[in-house]
Amino acid sequence: MVADTAQALRRMADGSYRTCERCAIDIPLQRLEILPHTRFCVPCQLKRTG
Repeated sequence: MVADTAQALRRMADGSYRTCERCAIDIPLQRLEILPHTRFCVPCQLKRTG
């Protein structure tokens, strides 16, 4: 979890925090409020986990 938080902070610093790493769309604010360290939007997360 610490590594996820550190990665989220790096994404904030470089301006890519709200962007899905897979499809490059904006991650909805509601999702980020629940999972602030998430790197993927819901559809891309579902594709990753099957």
